[in-house]
Amino acid sequence: MKANRIYKNSGFTIVEMMISLVLGALLLGGIISLFTNNQQTYRIIQGTANLQDNARFAIDVISEDIRMSGYYGCLSNSAAPVYNPSLLNTGSNIDFLFQNLSLGLEAFEATNVTTWQPALPALLTVDLPALNRPPPQGGTDVVAIKRVISNGVTLNSLNDPTKTMQVEGTGSFAQNDAAIISDCEKATLFQVTAANDSGTNQNIEYKTTGATPGNINAPISTGASYVASSSSVYQFASAVYYIAPAWDTTNNQAVTNNRGDQVLSLWRIQGINTAGQPVPEELLRGVENLQVVYGVDSNPAPPNEGDNTIDQYLNANQVDAIANGFERVITARIDLTVNSIDSIGTQNDGVLRRTFSHTVKLRNRGS
Repeated sequence: MKANRIYKNSGFTIVEMMISLVLGALLLGGIISLFTNNQQTYRIIQGTANLQDNARFAIDVISEDIRMSGYYGCLSNSAAPVYNPSLLNTGSNIDFLFQNLSLGLEAFEATNVTTWQPALPALLTVDLPALNRPPPQGGTDVVAIKRVISNGVTLNSLNDPTKTMQVEGTGSFAQNDAAIISDCEKATLFQVTAANDSGTNQNIEYKTTGATPGNINAPISTGASYVASSSSVYQFASAVYYIAPAWDTTNNQAVTNNRGDQVLSLWRIQGINTAGQPVPEELLRGVENLQVVYGVDSNPAPPNEGDNTIDQYLNANQVDAIANGFERVITARIDLTVNSIDSIGTQNDGVLRRTFSHTVKLRNRGS
């Protein structure tokens, strides 16, 4: 007869259970900490990569305009170019976009958080708020560029009494376009009030009506008129770069980040619309500062011209204090501070930011 064996039920003691829970908690905490740190590292790496991409885009856009500022085709090579009075009948704050063609580049230094030298034009301080768009951010610089943006088309014929001309090629111009006509010695800015293709050519009108703001009723040249085959017509562009709050156009209010802090953007005014108003466009969010210094030829040789070499780097207000200062600018050094918009770090406001610098030479200045 077999003896019955009695087996005791075995299990974890309370002490063993507590030790297991503690070890499990420690292991789980380590995994969570590792995951959190990896996630934070990823956000920082991704944010840094976005900073670099955004900075590259912004600097490329501004640099291209500054490099070509004051470029007016063959007129740029003239020793004594003549800029006839503009025919555009503006008579308002948008005059700023179409005047001082010989400068090509104008700039405004933020001397403090409320003041610029030279003073900002009313286009920026009055017209923008009237359009429910933010004006430039205090403490940041403003740069304005004027130039042509096409290779130009040859003038076939010009009839100034009827305010009409014909150019080679089709589709080069449209109603409301700003354009420049030049014969390499002089140039006149006007607005296209009508344009239509005719065979392989285009007929252009520059009358007082038909576009906004239109033209004044004046001859296209104050001297000898433009001669066919020896003159060209170009598309004209003016751009103003500045920093301002990012804007929600649907609700007409400033944009904030994940901490509720104001977001700043790089803005550009690119000409005017068909109503004759400036066209502000938000180019890139997360750009919080724009500072530019200018390489200037400030050592003139007799009688009035410089030697086309950089003597010093100056802020915009210092350039403006020199006679014909902006005409002496040869290079511009752009310092652009870009941020990650949202808070992703642990220090201060948690926003990543970096300042990028780039120097660009004006194509038509210096040796």
